Amino acid sequence: MVVLLLACLLPYYLFALLRLHNPWPRVFLAGLCWIAGVQIKVVGERPKGSAFLIANHVSWIDIPAIAEATGSA
Repeated sequence: MVVLLLACLLPYYLFALLRLHNPWPRVFLAGLCWIAGVQIKVVGERPKGSAFLIANHVSWIDIPAIAEATGSA
C-alpha cells in the first residue's frame, strides 16, 4: 500500500499543478481494493446524472470499495 501511495503521489501533484482532471485518487483507491482482495458486486441500476451518496461506514475498507464501485473519490 505504501508503494502504491508513493507511485500515485507524484502524478497526483503534477495533475493538480497543471489543473488537469485528476484521476489519481480513484486509481489509488481502486489499487487499495485490489491489494486488500476486495471483491465488489454491484446490484441494481446506477443513478443517471449526478448523485449524492450517503453510506454508513463499517470499516476503513468501505471508502476505497465505494470509490471503486461508483467512480467517486
